[in-house]
Amino acid sequence: MHISIHWFYHLYPNPTEKHFILETGADLIEQASICDLQGVLQYSMNGKSYIGTRLIDVSSLNAGVYILKISDGQRGVR
Repeated sequence: MHISIHWFYHLYPNPTEKHFILETGADLIEQASICDLQGVLQYSMNGKSYIGTRLIDVSSLNAGVYILKISDGQRGVR
């Protein structure tokens, strides 16, 4: 018997103005945060663990380039 688990993250649409969808396979997301290029935290999703698809509202952010950090609580930040 061979069991294969696929870990993946999809983020779409990119670019966006109002929201994006963060989709994950087998990984449990325990924390997600969005920082600007200066490293200032702009959005944080803490204590809301999930697997699957999540809609993230970014309509309050100014237009620009941001860094999304996600963590499963075990393997660190991606």
